[in-house]
Amino acid sequence: GDGRKGKRILKVFISSTYADLAVERQRLVDSILPSFNKTRDDVILVPIDIRFPENFASPIRATTFCLKKIIEADIVIGILGERYGSVPGRLYEEIFPPAGFDFTTSWGEDNKKLSITAAELLTAHHFNKPMVIFKKHILERDPRVESLAQKLDVSVYNFQFISDLSNLVMESLVDLVEESLADTTGSINEDDLACHGRHMVLNRAKNCVFEGQSTVIFGKKDAGKTCLLK
Repeated sequence: GDGRKGKRILKVFISSTYADLAVERQRLVDSILPSFNKTRDDVILVPIDIRFPENFASPIRATTFCLKKIIEADIVIGILGERYGSVPGRLYEEIFPPAGFDFTTSWGEDNKKLSITAAELLTAHHFNKPMVIFKKHILERDPRVESLAQKLDVSVYNFQFISDLSNLVMESLVDLVEESLADTTGSINEDDLACHGRHMVLNRAKNCVFEGQSTVIFGKKDAGKTCLLK
């Protein structure tokens, strides 16, 4: 039978800059979250792993999409590294004005200067999303990153090696899941499993082609295998 049936689905939004934290993001999706899922018989964590800018031609469109997904998420994992991230350079009120969200009061600064990553994490904080921050040990860091970590007022854990990150995330997820379950009902939705991370599958398929690797694609009938090949 399908071991996922009857489990609650919890969407985990991964927020970070990409260029400096690609390895950490990949480990979360490929290893850490699947490993946690194996420890639970009541939930399944599904990553919302948005890679900007490779999937969006416009930074404004990317920002709108990311902030909407933050509000849909059940859990938010933030990873802070060296970079502060891309700054759209427009007022966020013009991009994505959630109902009842007073940007000036909530963020307390000129939000034209906010990076997309900062906006994601501050939005998650505003909507009281179960959230944890992991800060990579870096010798030289953009000072705005430190300021952001202090402003969020959530648990912040430092790590140096990816093995440290794995252990910290596994431990933190226990509390985050329990916090999220208090407000989440319903069982797993197969469409959610199909959509989140789809871009990652496509990128891996392209890499296999470019590198001349032999690849086998399998799945249920009408799951989209032929469409993927096209």
